[in-house]
Amino acid sequence: MAFNPSAQVNMASLDEIVANERGRASYSAITVGTVTFPANPLGTCYYQGTGAPISTVPGAASTIDIGQLLTGIIIQAPSAGNTSTLDTAANVVAGCNKIGSGAQVGDVLSAYFGNGSGANTITIAAGSGGTFDANIPAANKTIAVNGSRWVFARLTNVTPGSEAYVIYL
Repeated sequence: MAFNPSAQVNMASLDEIVANERGRASYSAITVGTVTFPANPLGTCYYQGTGAPISTVPGAASTIDIGQLLTGIIIQAPSAGNTSTLDTAANVVAGCNKIGSGAQVGDVLSAYFGNGSGANTITIAAGSGGTFDANIPAANKTIAVNGSRWVFARLTNVTPGSEAYVIYL
C-alpha cells in the first residue's frame, strides 16, 4: 500500500498524541543539541495497540503474528523455555498498512511482552526480514521468569519484496 497524499493532513510543526496515526512531520531538517533530524514531510506513525491483549500458553517455540503484535500487549506463560519469533517483515508492513495511513520507513510498532511463567524464560527472535539493533546483547533478548519487556520494531524498508525492520528492546 502506498501513502495516500490526498488523505494527508499538514501537521508540520504541530505535535499531537494520537495512536496509529502520523505525527511530528517537518519539511526541513531540525537540529536539537548534537542530533540533526532529517526532513520528514510524512511524519512518523507510532503503532500503539489495536484490539484486545493476547494471552497464550506456548510451548518451546511460538510465532507472534502481526495481528498479535498490533494489539500492543502480549502475555505468555510458556510451558517450557520459549523462543517467540516475531512475524516476517512483509507481514508486519502489510499489517501496518491495514490499520494505518500507509507504512513508511521510520514508523515504529511497540508491544509490551509479559512473561507469566514462574519457571520459564522467553527469548525474542526476529522473523524473516527483521534484525536486532547491533548494540543489543543476546542477554537483553530474553524476558526473565515473571518479567516483562517493551519491544519496538522500526520499519527500515517498506518496498514490496524488500520489507525490513529493526528490533529495539
